[in-house]
Amino acid sequence: MKYILFNIITGLTLTILLCGCPMCDMSDPVDIMFVNNKSNRIIGVGIGLEYPDTIINDLKLTNYSLISPYSIRSIQSYHYTIEDFFEFNEVLQVFIFKFDIGNDLRPSEKTLLAYYEFTYEELRNHDWIVVYPEE
Repeated sequence: MKYILFNIITGLTLTILLCGCPMCDMSDPVDIMFVNNKSNRIIGVGIGLEYPDTIINDLKLTNYSLISPYSIRSIQSYHYTIEDFFEFNEVLQVFIFKFDIGNDLRPSEKTLLAYYEFTYEELRNHDWIVVYPEE
């Protein structure tokens, strides 16, 4: 009996290790959109899912990323696709913050540089690219 139980536990353990734990999402991240930072400063970008609420705090922003000056960066998610984001709301909020090393680095109204709202169609028409500052 002990031998059978040992084989069952060993088999389950090997299955989870080799196939991946269904409870753990260790898959590759998915590109949500791209942000083109055309400014000369480091910016922080956060996605808001509580449209039309525009109150800024750490709990309401997701996928917060830093982007170097004059560069394009992918905003990625391990859990959601772009379609998933639009299932939460018809409008996706994109918040751009200034990022100054040595100051309070948390996103806030005081550090907000730009705010954008996109429908799925609008973001698709922009080729999934948000440009800061707007041209």
